[in-house]
Formats: sequence, C-alpha cells, structure tokens
Amino acid sequence: MSTNRKNYQPVEIDDGPEALEFGSGDDDVHERPSPTRSCCSWRVVALYLVAINAIIFLTATGFYFITDWNVVNILPFFGGNDDPQANQNIPSIPSPNVGLIEDYTLKCVSDTHKTKSVVREGLEVVPKGFRLIQATIHQRYLGSWMDEHKNIDNVCWKDQLKSASSQMNQKCPHDISTVWEEFEFHLDPYSAPEKGRCEPKQITTEGRRHAQDLGHIYRSLFAKHEGDLCKNGNIMLETGDSSQVAQSSLQNIYKGICGSLPDPSQYPKKSVVNDGTVAPQSPFFLQLSVCKNDYITEAWNKVSKKLTHSKSYVLNTLKEVADTVGSIAQKIPDDNPYLAAPFLDSMEDCVVSHACLELEDVPDGMLDNYKELDTAVTGLKLFPYSFWSDTEYKRFVSNVYGYYFTTVLHRMKKGVEREYGSKYGKDLDGAALLYVQVNSDERITQQLQILGAPEALLSRKPAWGSQIIYQLLRQETAGEQFFFRVLYDGHEIVRMQKLDAFTEFAMSVAPSKEDCPAFFNNFP
Repeated sequence: MSTNRKNYQPVEIDDGPEALEFGSGDDDVHERPSPTRSCCSWRVVALYLVAINAIIFLTATGFYFITDWNVVNILPFFGGNDDPQANQNIPSIPSPNVGLIEDYTLKCVSDTHKTKSVVREGLEVVPKGFRLIQATIHQRYLGSWMDEHKNIDNVCWKDQLKSASSQMNQKCPHDISTVWEEFEFHLDPYSAPEKGRCEPKQITTEGRRHAQDLGHIYRSLFAKHEGDLCKNGNIMLETGDSSQVAQSSLQNIYKGICGSLPDPSQYPKKSVVNDGTVAPQSPFFLQLSVCKNDYITEAWNKVSKKLTHSKSYVLNTLKEVADTVGSIAQKIPDDNPYLAAPFLDSMEDCVVSHACLELEDVPDGMLDNYKELDTAVTGLKLFPYSFWSDTEYKRFVSNVYGYYFTTVLHRMKKGVEREYGSKYGKDLDGAALLYVQVNSDERITQQLQILGAPEALLSRKPAWGSQIIYQLLRQETAGEQFFFRVLYDGHEIVRMQKLDAFTEFAMSVAPSKEDCPAFFNNFP
C-alpha cells in the first residue's frame, strides 16, 4: 500500500515474514499513529525545532551558519517511484510500540551496556533460521568530560565542582593519546586557573571500560566466527570526527572485541579518522553536507528566510525554557532568543557530565526538569521542513545525509558477494563482517528520524554508547534470499525484510551524481 507522505494511513501487519515492513518493530504493534492523532506532541516539539536547526543564530555580529545543527527532520519514505507523475508517493510505515517509555530521568549509558545484549528481552540477536552475514554499528562515543562552552564562560553553575577537585582523581586517564594520534593535555577551562585533571571531550576511565564492555557484546554477534573475526580485515573501524573521545572510544571497543588495541599499520589513520576532508579511502561519508551545489545553497537560504519569519511565539517558547534552566542553575541567559538554543545545549552537556560522573553538585531541580531540557535540545536538532514540497523534500534529504545509506547499501552488496564467494571457494576482498563507527549524538538522531523511529526514542538525546545496528542476514532454508533489519539500543526499529526493500530505500535517499560529485568521486 502506498500513499502520500502527508496523509498516510496505518497498515495492518500479520505475523508472516513477508508482511514485515520498514519502521515496524515489536510484535504488539500494528500501526503508526497518523499525524492527526499525534499532532499535539508534534507541535510542542516543533516549537523548539523551528527556532534553530538550520542554521541561523542572531548575534551581535549578525547571522552566521551553524552547520552541525543542520539535522533534518525526515519522515520515512521507504521505497521509490520511477514515475515522475507519482509526486514521490511513499508507503505507510508502521512503527514499534515504545510509547510506554516514559522515564525521562538522565540516562548515562545505553541500555545495551546494562542488559549485556544488543536486543531487549523478547527479541533475538539473530532470529531463528537466519545467519548474520554482516553488521554495521553506528554508535555514539562513550563517557567524556564536558566540551568547552564559551557562551556560558565555562561556568555551569555557582559552586560547580571542577576537574581539579579530589572527586575527579580517578575519573580521567592520564594517558590520553590513541594509536592514531598523540594528544597533549591542555588546561581544563572549567578548572582555571588550575590545570585540572580532564580536558574538554576527553574520555573518562569509566568511558574506556564501557567501550570495552560494548566490544565484548558486539563480539557475540559473530559467535560462529569466534576464531577469525579479528583476522583478515573482517572488522573495519571508522570515526565521524577526530576528537580524543571518538578515537579512544573506537580503539577500546576494538580491544573489547579482539583483546588488544588496533594495529595502526592495519588500521591507518587516514582510513579510520574523519578529519573533515573529503578524500578517497577516508570515512568522510560520516559527516554532514558533503554535497556542495547551487541547489543546497539556495535550499538553506530558504530555510534561513523561514526562520526569520518564525519569531514571537516560537522563539519566546525557547526563551522560556532557557529562563527556567537558567533560574535553576542561577545563571542569566542572554536576552536574545536566538541564543537560547546554544545555551540549552551547553547546559545539558554540563548536567550530563557532572551527574554521570557522580559529582553530586548538579543544582536541585535540574534533574527533575531534565525532560524539558532534553526534549528542547534534541528537538532543536530536528527542524521539520514542512514547507518543502514532496519532491524538494526528498532532494534536500539526499543532499544533506542520504549518501550515508548509499554507503551502507554498498557494503551490504559486498557482503552478499562475499557470501557467494565463500560458497564457491573464492575469497572476495572489500567486505568486512563488522563495521564499527563512532560518531556524535546528532548523527544518531538524524538516522533515527530518517528510519522512522517512534517519538519515544527519537525525542531523547542518545546516551553515551547508544548504537544503531544494521544487520544483513541470510535465511538458512530459503536458498539465495538475503534480509536485513535495524536495531537501536535493543529496539527493533526496522523489522526484518528482504534486502530489496533496503535497496529501494537507499536509492530513494541517494543524491544524484550531478548534485553530489564529491561523494561519487571519492567513494568507495
């Protein structure tokens, strides 16, 4: 069944494998609520979204672009249509029922670490009758000290504990270098004039341990390859940025899988660490806005103009949230409503770092109001582009981050080729069993939105170590048939279905070669 993006209806799901569709997850759910039935919660989130994402904050020096906030809100459109007259119709997407997730208390580490499994109770890591051929794990980095936030003068609240305090003695490792880069310790701006024990975005001792724990869990995905998982290029490592916490998280995940840190001669920095450049053999596709063209420039100009007409109630609502948080922290946020977003983002970083490191100095009421803070910050990164036509909407998405799914599909196809090669006694290069990618929470949130994850999961900032897992499976009793499914922190956000469905989806969000030559000229 296919219907227009703006008026889709629920689709019934039976229990047979042929009926499972994108966006459907748990067995007790048979429909995705229509926009009319979920309008109120959506409008509340939209108030936060409209004021920020894309892009423009008004400062004393005028407007400027914040590209890392350009995270698009994309309704799921699985499947394409070659008919230009079809107005980009998309199928209905039922979603898993996670509406009972009402706990908005601060979550420090992903549920995977707590349950010691990539699936929650009631689901199987690998469904019976299937064999895991390949997995791509795209996860957030692990626990770290706060980033530097000059917009709050690197002061979270009055009488904050600093990394120079005795409580931080064992919290941050002294050796912060990785196998790919020598990192020098710098002054912690939150401890000035003292040097402090942690530097911004440095992984913590507990973060290292959690990364290795996750590595152990990921290893169990390929129990049948226990003896050779860490050999012959079966694992590929990639980070979305070059920060210390991203690199350290990745190398410690690998240590949890293989028992030792990765060998940089086998995993050279160029192929592992994204430094922001677009180049062959680098993981540049993990970053946003690889496509550079007149269309996307004009598209962001349209978004900018839209934002300039979204003053008053929207921005005042943002300001009210900032005022509430500022009052609790005894900080006075800037009167400029455009600056409410970065203020809230900085304050959430403070709350997470201090609370999760058990410093016990978070002001009374801050954790009680964490739902409002978390919803605001996450919502701001999911600006709903409701003013785009369906055709523009799809093109915009493909230019901003659609190429990531092209990458996943390409690797799944390589996995299928490898499977055929092993069947006929041939060793085909270029396909790993396990791809481990470490990135920021924004990239996780964006993928969840594209995949149609339900609001109960989407509206929360991904915890440290939260992961999306793309599984490529083969049905052992169905000859040459291959399937896939997608997991997020134990939830099955895309139920298992034939690989053809993922091919259709990935192609529908892929940019054209004309729009994105940088991608096609440098990948694979």
